[in-house]
Amino acid sequence: MTRFPAASASDAPPSFDGAPLVSIILPVFNAEKWLPSCVGSLLRQNYQHIEIVAIDDGSTDASAAILADLAARDTRLRVISRPNRGLVATLNEALPLCRGDLIARMDSDDIAYPDRIGEQVRAFLADPQLALSGCRYDVIYGRDRVHRVDGLRCSTADDLAVMARYFTMLLHPTVMFRRSVIGEAELRYDDNYPHAEDFDLFRRIARQHRTMITDRPLLAYRVHVESVSATRKTEMRYTHLRIVAENLAEAHGYRWDERNAEILERVDHESVTRASRLIAALDRITELAEPSLKMAHKEGADNLFFFLYTIIWESGETGLLSMFVDTTGRRNQIRRRERYLFHSPASGGGAVGLKLLEAFDKISRYFRSTPARRAIPGFQRL
Repeated sequence: MTRFPAASASDAPPSFDGAPLVSIILPVFNAEKWLPSCVGSLLRQNYQHIEIVAIDDGSTDASAAILADLAARDTRLRVISRPNRGLVATLNEALPLCRGDLIARMDSDDIAYPDRIGEQVRAFLADPQLALSGCRYDVIYGRDRVHRVDGLRCSTADDLAVMARYFTMLLHPTVMFRRSVIGEAELRYDDNYPHAEDFDLFRRIARQHRTMITDRPLLAYRVHVESVSATRKTEMRYTHLRIVAENLAEAHGYRWDERNAEILERVDHESVTRASRLIAALDRITELAEPSLKMAHKEGADNLFFFLYTIIWESGETGLLSMFVDTTGRRNQIRRRERYLFHSPASGGGAVGLKLLEAFDKISRYFRSTPARRAIPGFQRL
């Protein structure tokens, strides 16, 4: 079982020279179940020089009332309630309301560990040119289990700039920005990239400025059926592929085939063959990369491989899944039990075999996780 370090909200506050104000943007929409834990984790940070800019985006539950009650108890929480306008509009509305030079993001269903803000402030104080910082994180799943997420294989600023072409290399609610380095005009979300606005923003910042990721987990990220990643998955995937296409064209002159996105509509021999060709092209880009950046390119190519692998997996077509793995030369990168599934009639075959493997994975994840109350200060089961 994974062992998580004990964390205490009563730890002595660290000392920070200059103590910059950190503004934390908190968009809220129908989050009454999670808001008390989320806001409480921010107000209990060891680093106290913060303000929380919470915008209630037209919630129809008790979110607005909960925020108003919390704000009455702590003046560091500022609340704006108004009709629904969507996430991108909410984020862009909040940015000019922030008074700090350092701006952090937080989602209303997540929990910040007590030293999250302080650790990230330290990174900015140590590097005046740092523009964007993220951190590792733990995942809350179900009602009360937490498991650790593996970190990136490479994470220098140059590595992150490369990986930002392929995927969202930082989890959105873990990030902190320095507005004086990035600039007010550049630090804006673009609604032309729905449900992947963070991918677009991070790639733009990483092209021009220094970015970093803190190796310690500083946030517990909640996965549930009501999250945007669950409810808007198809739209998010379309936008993701469009951003990758733009990045590959700009950085490498790669001519993207618009039919690459057809795998999101149908998984058949033609769409999987096209997906395999795309991965082969990324592997060629990796081979031609500077030696110091080859690992970052490989991380990016592997990430897109698993992005497409998941789509094929969801179709239940094990024959096409096996074909994709073989034609991309990545059989050794998938788990042994998945390789067994492709060839063993005893596995159940097809969609049935995949469902059995998913059930096994859930059991395995449970035994690799830990009760949330042991990892998260003040955690309350919902």
